Amino acid sequence: MMAVSAILSFSSCQDKGTTDPERDGPSVEWASNPEFKTLDFVGVDDELDVNLKINAPAGIKSFVVGIDSKPLNNGEGLLGGFKLTELDLVNPAEETAFIVTMILGEDKTVAGATEISLDLSTLVPLIADLTDEDSNHSFTLNITDNNGKSVEKTCTFHRVGVEAPEYAAPTMTWEGNAEFAPVEIEQGMTVKFTVNAPAGIESLVVDIDSDALNSMGITSLDFVDTENNGALSSIVSGILGDQDITTATELSLDLSSLVPMILGLPTLTPDSDHVFTVKLTDKAGQTLEQACTFHHTGETAE
Repeated sequence: MMAVSAILSFSSCQDKGTTDPERDGPSVEWASNPEFKTLDFVGVDDELDVNLKINAPAGIKSFVVGIDSKPLNNGEGLLGGFKLTELDLVNPAEETAFIVTMILGEDKTVAGATEISLDLSTLVPLIADLTDEDSNHSFTLNITDNNGKSVEKTCTFHRVGVEAPEYAAPTMTWEGNAEFAPVEIEQGMTVKFTVNAPAGIESLVVDIDSDALNSMGITSLDFVDTENNGALSSIVSGILGDQDITTATELSLDLSSLVPMILGLPTLTPDSDHVFTVKLTDKAGQTLEQACTFHHTGETAE
């Protein structure tokens, strides 16, 4: 009888105080959030506690973190275009190596580990730099041990949306011509425009409707995506000078060299209009379109 009691006592202690690789599958613990409730975050400086402890008495065979996050899935900003939909912690992709190091630490071997810590505390707030939208971002841990037992746990984070500031719409002025009336082309004339975009300039293109200039291949000038200009890059540089369009909220466009040049083109015809249409989109999505017309009354260029 005493022997039976001892066996039962030993069995009870074994059940309560020890792990058995043959019996116990992998588990995930989140000490600061044991119920895995959704956590809010606002900015990159938020101090989140997302320290997860994984136990796998039989050793980890596979460990994949599925990611449901629009900016990460679309490869926005943080990853230089790499579309992050999952992290394989046993066989990490080269493109995600720095993220794996961020959440695991240096020189961590996951395959075969029986206990490992995963820290998402730094990664999650970085999402705030990628989107202002009110949105959820989920990380689903899928772990399988060497006995084929699995566990799945999802950690969900709510990016609290930030209202975009209101900016005045972009405007444009023409020095000496407040009404944007058609102007006769003259040698030595001054042609200066000023555009104001309090939200910053997202795109700025000047489309040119001029038979004389178009015949020279001058049909459009792009002041943001300058690679689109090809051989016309020097013209754009001359119009902008040393202004930095990437940070400017006010920009001067000096066409004092380009417009009078029309008078010397062999394809110029009398009584012709030459229209420069400024098209601007600011960083708040607001647009401006303004046509500026120059007229040539005189004779064809010799």
